[in-house]
Amino acid sequence: MADTNTGDVAGAIQTFWPSVFMKELVQKNRLYTQVNRDYDGDIKDAGDTVKVNQINTPTGQTLTIDGAGAERTFTAETMSLTTKSVVANKRFTASFDIDDTVSLQSLVDPFGPKAVELRGKLLQAVMNQMNTYIYSLFTGATAQTGQSTMTAALMKTQRVTAGTNKWGTDKPWYGNLSPNYWGDCLVDSTLSNSDFTNQKILDEGPAEGVRRFGFELFEDNTLTNTAYFFHPDAIIFVLQLEPRFQIASQLAAGKFANFLVCDIIGGGVTGIQNNLKYTKITVA
Repeated sequence: MADTNTGDVAGAIQTFWPSVFMKELVQKNRLYTQVNRDYDGDIKDAGDTVKVNQINTPTGQTLTIDGAGAERTFTAETMSLTTKSVVANKRFTASFDIDDTVSLQSLVDPFGPKAVELRGKLLQAVMNQMNTYIYSLFTGATAQTGQSTMTAALMKTQRVTAGTNKWGTDKPWYGNLSPNYWGDCLVDSTLSNSDFTNQKILDEGPAEGVRRFGFELFEDNTLTNTAYFFHPDAIIFVLQLEPRFQIASQLAAGKFANFLVCDIIGGGVTGIQNNLKYTKITVA
C-alpha cells in the first residue's frame, strides 16, 4: 500500500478500533472488571488525578425505652469521608513492526479477519501488562507461603479471614487462582462437587468459573503458583475511556514497513484498608 495513504488508514483505525477494543477488553479481561473502578473525574492524559470517596460508617447508638423519654435523645454523628487519589501515570502499550506484505487497507474494517487477529494480539499484550501491574498493588497483607496444594480447608481459612475482616457483602468476593491451584480444585472432592457448595457461575469450557465458600473462583493463567482472594475495594484502578492507535511509516528509515502501536493510560492504588480486604497464597 502506498505510503501516501498511511495517514488515511491510521485515521480510520483510530475512529473505529478503540470502541471495539474496549468492548473486547471488558469481555476478556476479568481482573479489570473485578477491581474497584468507581471514581470521580476523567482520565484524559497521562498524569491526570481522580478521587475515590468512601463514607465512613458511624458508630451508632443503643437507646433504652424507659417511658421517661430517654429513647428520644440521640447524638447525630458528623458524616466523614475517606478519600483516595489515583494518578494515571502508567502507559500500557503493545506494538507491531508490520512488513509491507501486510496490506494496511485490510485493517480499516474493524471486523475484517486481519484486523480482528492483529487487534486481538495487541489486546492480549496490553491485558498482560495491565494485570501484572494490578496484581503488583496487592502489597498490604502477608502472603501465606508454602502452600503447595489448594484444599477445601485452605479455602475455608480465606473465608473465615474475609468474615473476620468484615468484607462488605454489597459486592462479589473473588478468588483468582493460578493453573496449579485451579487444577487442585478440579480433583478435590469438596471443591469440585457442587453438591457440597454452590453452582457454576460460568460454563464456557476453559473459562468456566465456580462459586465456593462465598467466593467467585476463576483460573488466571497469568499467575504462577499464586492465588488471590479479594474484595473489589482492595484495589482502585482507573483507565482512559479508549486506547490510542497509531500507524507510522518506516520509509524514512529505508524500510517498506509500518509501526502499529496501541497504548492506553491508567493507574491504580491500594484501596481503603487494603490489607484487610484480600489474602494471598503462594507455593514459595
